[in-house]
Amino acid sequence: MLALVSGSCRDKSKKSEIVYATNPDKMIVGARDSAAVKTLVTMFMERMKAEHRDSALMLLRTIKPNSQPQGLNREEFVEAMKVLSQFPVADYTLEYVKFLSSENNEVKCRIQTPDNKSINLYFKPVRYIGRWSLCMKGLGDHSIE
Repeated sequence: MLALVSGSCRDKSKKSEIVYATNPDKMIVGARDSAAVKTLVTMFMERMKAEHRDSALMLLRTIKPNSQPQGLNREEFVEAMKVLSQFPVADYTLEYVKFLSSENNEVKCRIQTPDNKSINLYFKPVRYIGRWSLCMKGLGDHSIE
């Protein structure tokens, strides 16, 4: 359910990159879309940084193809809590936001842990009926190139 990748280097001077859909027939996005996604990610990461993991997880959604995003069920919530509890957030950097289609988007955050480890966390924002939901990139999801 969650995609975490360990890393070692960190560059705080790097601004986040926004990549818009290359095929406007799939989805048209603009500044409002990137602002909405960045707001969701920031809310999630700030709650994680403040060690309010339960509140952060309440922001996450799951999605099945052509259906409405749903909050995590109890089993998903418990599993996500186990995984995210292993990686406390001292700081984070939003690396990039990539938009491709309503259900195929990607956000990469680099997390700095208190013991100075660097871990990548990938989100999968989904737009359903004009509204953005924050999903986690799963193990079966492919990276957007």
